[in-house]
Amino acid sequence: MAGAGIGAVLGNVIAGRGDKTLGTVIGAGVGGVIGNQATKPSSDCSHAYGYYDEQNRWHATAVSANDARGYYDRDGRWVDGTPDGYYDDGNRWVARSGSGGAYASGGWVPASANGYYDRNDNWIPGSAEGYRNPDGRWMASNTRTAPDGRSNAYGYYDTRGMWHANTDADRRSTGYYDRNNAWVIGAPNGQYDTRGNWVPQRGDGTPSGSYDSQNRWIPSSSNGYYDSNNQWIAGSASGYYDQRGQWVAGATIGRYDTQGRWMAGEQAGHRDPAGNWIADAQPGYYGADRRWHVGASTGYYDSRGRWIFADGRMASALSGPVLEQLASLENYARSPESFRTVGRGRTMGALRELNLIRASERRMRHDRDGNLSSRDEASLQFRIDRVRASLRMRPS
Repeated sequence: MAGAGIGAVLGNVIAGRGDKTLGTVIGAGVGGVIGNQATKPSSDCSHAYGYYDEQNRWHATAVSANDARGYYDRDGRWVDGTPDGYYDDGNRWVARSGSGGAYASGGWVPASANGYYDRNDNWIPGSAEGYRNPDGRWMASNTRTAPDGRSNAYGYYDTRGMWHANTDADRRSTGYYDRNNAWVIGAPNGQYDTRGNWVPQRGDGTPSGSYDSQNRWIPSSSNGYYDSNNQWIAGSASGYYDQRGQWVAGATIGRYDTQGRWMAGEQAGHRDPAGNWIADAQPGYYGADRRWHVGASTGYYDSRGRWIFADGRMASALSGPVLEQLASLENYARSPESFRTVGRGRTMGALRELNLIRASERRMRHDRDGNLSSRDEASLQFRIDRVRASLRMRPS
């Protein structure tokens, strides 16, 4: 309207002594067209990658890469560029660096989308998998290559801490991607706990995992993993102890029964209401003495058959079952629960006896692996059980 008004005035003046009415009409028409084009916004659907609805769900359009300029956020505001982040559970936008998405089925899909509506408004479940190359460009793919561009990565962890394995026929992998999509040199040597925190293995640095029969690297700590075809494999392990107590290395699937017998092919776990695999606590574990120790335990075996507790502690020959029991009893005896259950006097007596047991253990003869004889261990176990009974604790 402003363009038409200004054009009419200019047309009237330019017409001079001629037909001022005609000049006004022509000026108004030309000015209106110019004004309309000059004020035409770029933030319209013909230039949008798509938009987020109020439930943070992405709706893709069929706009090509050459024509797309931006998108609409969940509040209907225009944002220049591609969606570069995601909405968290509190509806807050969490920005990411670089391009975070790719074209799929003719429309742009943010990498953070757990699902999206395609250009025909059909719901497509799942997320757009991929990785960011060294140039910062997003590469849509189920397989990630190392930044050097030559060898494959061992694999990658997704945002839930689940491992995705790659097939590496030449076994030349040099690193992997963590759950934050950052490149880490070397094989995965630890685990993500239930809170999403990385717990490194406190061992000798030996890679904690192995290649399976199809040349896929499987971390020892995996409760399960996605194979190179993105199929979930539950209940994996880096090896197992046979009936003679000998470690048999190699990626396998199975579980131990309460007697410490390996049950090949059986999976110890369950799925939660959301369909995620949850590993059950094991009924015991093989210690550094290669003996089965009964009691619910949470952890995993590294590639050399050493038991790693869930907090990253390793059951080593220098801290065998007796010392572990002493430490556990001492922690309990110093807790408020112990004082409430048996009283201060009995608790202090238990602590004194535990100190005496520890001193006896130090004086006993150990072999070169740090193990006691069966007779000495049985003697200490008898005393430990008496302390446990005095604290009214159930045997482990």
